[in-house]
Amino acid sequence: MKEADKIKSAIEDRWCVPPLPEGHEARFAHRLQRSKRENRRRSLWLPFAAFAAAASLLFALFLWQGKSGANDTIDTLSMVKGYYASLIWEESEYIERITERMSPRDRENLLAEVKYIKQEADSIADNIIESLCDDDEKIHYMIVVYSSHLNSLKKLSAYLQPPTEKRY
Repeated sequence: MKEADKIKSAIEDRWCVPPLPEGHEARFAHRLQRSKRENRRRSLWLPFAAFAAAASLLFALFLWQGKSGANDTIDTLSMVKGYYASLIWEESEYIERITERMSPRDRENLLAEVKYIKQEADSIADNIIESLCDDDEKIHYMIVVYSSHLNSLKKLSAYLQPPTEKRY
């Protein structure tokens, strides 16, 4: 007796295996044939779908390469400005939220300073855009200005944060 037959007979002796319903082999063969047909249909469409995706990607790349250099710089500058403005806005909103329990006069003074920091960062960034000639320098100095103002707001929020509140 082969090893596989010994294992099979040992399993059959120890476990009661219910009999399979009649026609189970025919149903399984039918499902197998149906899945082969579906896979064949999918495999026919796959090269066409890949070709369409590659063509659309090449078309988008062609359009992107056709942009002029000045528009790319303006887009980059506006992206940098927008990104840091959103971070500063988020930090200022957090400061507004954690200072709700302060006295109204102190809170008003503090939020006026926060607003001033936000406006000053945008004002300096606008001056950098207008005054410098080299686009790489514009981007560098804008990042430096926004980062320093953002760090100031983060230090302020860390100082004002209640000891029990955890920030995620």
